[in-house]
Amino acid sequence: MRLDEIIHRVIYDILSEKRSGFGYAGGGDEYYTTDEDVKNIITRISHYLKGKVVYCPCANPNLSKFYKFLKDNFSNLGLAGVYTTWMENKACYYDGKKEHIYPIKSGRFQDTDEFFENCDVVITNPPFSKGQPSQMLSMINSHGKDYVMIADKAFTQLQSVFDNVASGRMNSLDYEISYFDRPNGSRSKVPTAVYTSFDDDKPYFQTGIKYDPLIHKKFDNYDAIDCGDNYNLIPDDYMGNIAISSNGAGFLRKFNRGQFEIVDKLVRPKMNGVPKKRMIIRRIQ
Repeated sequence: MRLDEIIHRVIYDILSEKRSGFGYAGGGDEYYTTDEDVKNIITRISHYLKGKVVYCPCANPNLSKFYKFLKDNFSNLGLAGVYTTWMENKACYYDGKKEHIYPIKSGRFQDTDEFFENCDVVITNPPFSKGQPSQMLSMINSHGKDYVMIADKAFTQLQSVFDNVASGRMNSLDYEISYFDRPNGSRSKVPTAVYTSFDDDKPYFQTGIKYDPLIHKKFDNYDAIDCGDNYNLIPDDYMGNIAISSNGAGFLRKFNRGQFEIVDKLVRPKMNGVPKKRMIIRRIQ
């Protein structure tokens, strides 16, 4: 791992832990996706779930809105089964008729290989701190499973995570989560994105903007124009290299792989001598 990647990972973990609420009212690292967001997210990818076994790690069945929605809509979604595991060292399996709750050796998702192995799709809102989203993605990938995963919007700015985007293994739903429920009854806003191995069939993205050299500046040492964090500045008529933030809640929410291709991994081209971390894309048509 390169030194800049190590530094970025440390900064990412510190920011994630700060966002997770340690030291704030309610504390802890428990964030529950709301009923509305769960419904909207699952509805978007429901056609991928028919006949599938879903695993929800980090999901107490008495608290998890994902589990509750999957259970209540089991037949409508055409599911084959739903597993959950949680930190009380327990597991739950719902077969469409009955819940089967039983003890397991460890409820840590890092110790639940058998559940990853036995499912088809992982759906999870993992703890946001201490590198756990990266560990979750690694577990999912090691078992070759499809997934829907909520994580920090800066998650894809880690090179190891971005490699999943570049390979087509990770997409970002065009969906914004407003807030999460906390165990103490409060609600918190956390800058997150919804990542998935599924393609949610985004329409072609148009901004109505034309290329303007005064707006779309070129880098000192890289043949690309810069749009920074603002995907609404991507010109509709430019066919060359475009530099854009890899933020999961930014351009990736609009990214249609039939319209744009990723032509370079995360790079640090310089603008007036200042390096900018960007991914490089190019319009296909």
